[in-house]
Amino acid sequence: MRDGTEAEAKFTFGPNRPGTVGSLDGDGFPALHGRRSEVINRGGEKIAPAEVESALLRHPAVAEAAAFAIPHPRLGDDVAAAVIPHSGAQTTPAELRQFLQRELASFKIPRHILFLDRLPKGATGKVQRRRLREALDVDHRATKPLPAVKKATLDLEAELLILWRRLLKSGTVTIDDDFFARGGDSLLAMEMLIEVERLIGQPVPETILFGAETIRQLAPKIAMQTGAQATPFFEFSAGGHRRPLYFFNGDILSGHEGMRRMVELFGADYPIISIDPHGLRGEPVPPSIEAMAADRLPHILERQTSGPFLLGGKCNGAMVAFEAARLLMAAGHRVDLVAMVDPPTVAARPASRAIIGLMKPIASPHLLRWMYEQMARLERYANAWRHERNVIVEGKFLPALWDAYSIAMAQYLPAPLDVPVTFYAAEHDGRAWRHLSSHVEVLQVPGGHSGCLTIGADLLVDHLRQRIDVHRSGERAVPAPCS
Repeated sequence: MRDGTEAEAKFTFGPNRPGTVGSLDGDGFPALHGRRSEVINRGGEKIAPAEVESALLRHPAVAEAAAFAIPHPRLGDDVAAAVIPHSGAQTTPAELRQFLQRELASFKIPRHILFLDRLPKGATGKVQRRRLREALDVDHRATKPLPAVKKATLDLEAELLILWRRLLKSGTVTIDDDFFARGGDSLLAMEMLIEVERLIGQPVPETILFGAETIRQLAPKIAMQTGAQATPFFEFSAGGHRRPLYFFNGDILSGHEGMRRMVELFGADYPIISIDPHGLRGEPVPPSIEAMAADRLPHILERQTSGPFLLGGKCNGAMVAFEAARLLMAAGHRVDLVAMVDPPTVAARPASRAIIGLMKPIASPHLLRWMYEQMARLERYANAWRHERNVIVEGKFLPALWDAYSIAMAQYLPAPLDVPVTFYAAEHDGRAWRHLSSHVEVLQVPGGHSGCLTIGADLLVDHLRQRIDVHRSGERAVPAPCS
């Protein structure tokens, strides 16, 4: 028998527990994983439902969870789960799967997540997994799809790169890397094709990988099958009659996927164009926030040639949105709104701006980044204490990509701009932004920095929808006093 939690020894727990599967941990203590009949066999990989359930219960929005097997035409079984959220908590399947990437091996993450008011249980209190399989089948037939994503705007290279980095557990994967040379195997390749099918909405033959071991080779083959073309933008709810909100999503791990809950809540009549951060396709990251905005601006003007414009963004994307507004206004266009979702406000504070300005000519970019991160961390802790809540720790980033963004953010010293700003504060104090704009409204949203677009999405979207509707009617919003 091998030691360690990963090398599990299967055994039976006494005559009264036939077929029960368990393991010995590193200290030799037994742990129950469930009955052998409940173990999920996904392409030869054995998955204990209890392990998946335990990981789901570590998410702050999940009160109860049950994992179960569902049939899969290629793998035999696939993993599904049912969850009951805490009262008043909001989350989405995409947000839960992103959370589980830090908790479980990729093949153990449920491909289908069902939300219920209660779990079906027998007289002994045991979850009836057969009824969950039936409920999932009914739910899939009845569930309405998310607002449509135009296939013509699907950035295959960017989406494949996000997927490969997650599956291969490496932030250094590029579009020219061989999937198998970087550690992929046949099971991971099968999982990758399943995710691609979900992404494009149609089956993909296994033979598509022959002679297409890199993203640069694979993306055109998928494009030939789907008609998709590469672009750094996702256009949600293209049929809406309102002006679009250009949202720099800032998510260097999940890209457009992090927008799903927000898009769902806005509905089909509110067009949103999600703009991915640089680097998701392996392209160089511009050295400054200003350069990032200048590079994305032509894509905005291709879609909308004149104002007024509605801009927004989260974290680093909020900073890029602010600079994009500056460029548009300098070109004579009107910008009605910049919605900033919880960017650090270090660069908006007079004291920290003075420190950065003094150190910028003499300090290395990496030292400047370290100083910036310490000031931003202190700001998060101070804001968490002020609102008497816990800080939700930000998820794991792709190290090389995050280094480039953190250096750019550390050197960013925005000049004042007379533009309406709505600041959605989760872990950063948006009141500091009043030093840069005389039209600032601050709204505190729940969920912390990593969950404000999921857990806090209802409050954020309801407020932002009101701001958009005010500007659509031709009125100028009157900012509320800074909270």
